[in-house]
Parts: sequence; structure tokens; C-alpha cells
Amino acid sequence: PVTFGDSELYSFCYGQLDKNNLLAAISFSNFHHKNSFENQAHHIDDAIAQAKILNQEGRVNDETTLKAAVLENTVSGTHVRFESIEMFFGKDVREIVEVLTNINSHNGMSAEALLKEFSGASDSTKQVQLAIILTNLKYTVTQTAEKRKINLSWCDELAKVCEGASADLSHIYKIERSKLN
Repeated sequence: PVTFGDSELYSFCYGQLDKNNLLAAISFSNFHHKNSFENQAHHIDDAIAQAKILNQEGRVNDETTLKAAVLENTVSGTHVRFESIEMFFGKDVREIVEVLTNINSHNGMSAEALLKEFSGASDSTKQVQLAIILTNLKYTVTQTAEKRKINLSWCDELAKVCEGASADLSHIYKIERSKLN
């Protein structure tokens, strides 16, 4: 878990955070991924790609949604806790990150239960999930045929639940997914 000392260190290194600043979320995520046990600094590339997909392709300009896209794997990939996300970026960002962390880590739930729970998520959360799916499609190319089939099927199920959240992102998903058939 992130301790007060870690937060103090971050504030010392990066100054006072502006909760409304996307760059602060990128810096926060990068700092914690670089300083995790597994040095997962490469995750920031996917996080930025997700925010870029949302903004440029999905025409999403909401700061809360964009910050959540950048921070979505910070809790699962580092020792940052949801409370730290809320403290630095607010309750709305925390709620999106928490739902995404639960859906993407599966938490021992069946696929049906996860999809049922996720169907009630906010449009912002579903938009970020579509961006995550679009970013992760590139990784299916190197997977075994069986693993690829399972992952693409899961992506299809999630994308279907997210369909109403963004017509633009859903359309892009269908195009990108058709290239993988």
C-alpha cells in the first residue's frame, strides 16, 4: 500500500497537484509505475494511448474520464490504493478507476457476473473500457490461437456492454476487431 511517505515523496518531486490537470495524472501514474517493484514504466505508454484514443477518436474531452484512463492500471500495477487516487484526483476519478480495476482483474467472478455488474457502470467508465480494449487489441496478435480466441471473445462481450457509451469508440472497435478475423 502507498504510505503517507510515498505521497509526500511524490508531492516533493512533482509539487502540489492540481486535481483538474491531466498532466498531473500522467506524472502520478508514471512515478508510481517506475517506482513499483516490477518497474512497470512501460504501462504509461498504454495509459497515454488510452487517453489519446478517448480524446482524438472518441471525442471525449471530460478531464475526469481522461484522468481515469491514465490512472486505471495504477492501482493494480503498483502499490497505490484507491484512497490515494481519490485524495489526489477526486472521488469521481476514483470510482471509475475502481470499477475498471475490478472488471479487468476479474476478482474471481464469473464472466457473466462481471458483465452484469459492469452493465450498470457509468458511460465514462464504459468509454475508458472501450479505450482499454482498443489499446489491448494489438497484444492479441502475438498470442496463441486459443488464448487469442478467448481474449477476443471477452473483448467482444465487454464492447457489447459498452456500446451505448460512445458511438464513435464502438464503431472504431468494430473496424479494428474486423481486421483480426
